Amino acid sequence: MVEREHVSGENHGGPSGIDRHRRYQAGGHGSHGARLLNGAALNAAMWIASSDDPKTVFNRAVEVYKRLANGLLQTGG
Repeated sequence: MVEREHVSGENHGGPSGIDRHRRYQAGGHGSHGARLLNGAALNAAMWIASSDDPKTVFNRAVEVYKRLANGLLQTGG
């Protein structure tokens, strides 16, 4: 059987979107910091790929990414 996403207005006996969101906020499905780092990595990859000087941009992106990760570690993000 193929699983599919819960569609608003349908009741399949599973958790509603609001319940899933509350569990996510409570830390039940990853952390906001992980999503932020994942998005930052994707942004950095696009920034590097579209650059005229990828080596320089890569070094800058790594520096910024490390600062972001260290900030999240310090704040418990």
